[in-house]
Amino acid sequence: MSDINHAGSDLIFELEDRPPFHQALVGAITHLLAIFVPMVTPALIVGAALQLSAETTAYLVSMAMIASGIGTWLQVNRYGIVGSGLLSIQSVNFSFVTVMIALGSSMKSDGFHEELIMSSLLGVSFVGAFLVVGSSFILPYLRRVITPTVSGIVVLMIGLSLIKVGIIDFGGGFAAKSSGTFGNYEHLGVGLLVLIVV
Repeated sequence: MSDINHAGSDLIFELEDRPPFHQALVGAITHLLAIFVPMVTPALIVGAALQLSAETTAYLVSMAMIASGIGTWLQVNRYGIVGSGLLSIQSVNFSFVTVMIALGSSMKSDGFHEELIMSSLLGVSFVGAFLVVGSSFILPYLRRVITPTVSGIVVLMIGLSLIKVGIIDFGGGFAAKSSGTFGNYEHLGVGLLVLIVV
């Protein structure tokens, strides 16, 4: 691997270049900061919405971090047809938060125990992962059906489904709703501070 930049290219580093240690360290820290919040937030949202215990929520966050680490490792290091060889962060997806909350709430209202709810949610996610991997082989053939308009609408719907969660968190979260402090000045102040900082 070369340590030099290539003339005539807008890229700072080509695919097989190895950046100097200090630049690699800054890039690693930047990626770590960029991945951390999206990695743990879906698990925290699902845990709060289903009113899971602190231990179960911590377990869910830990599993999200482990799965993201394994997925990123597989993506960065090429193993045959698996992985791109690029620094492609694989993190938890917000697409399934609404579905997991709906399924978990339905099971909870039917009287299922917290452990059975979690095993069902993670089991469904595990099986669904194989469907996603399998569908990746046929995606090139579906480009006529799944146009940029279709995928744009799907992303828009995912964003719209997260508005309710964002408003609840802005007002203090599910714990504040149950304790009657939802929308207090303290919660709104913290929400505004986060909004300004971000």
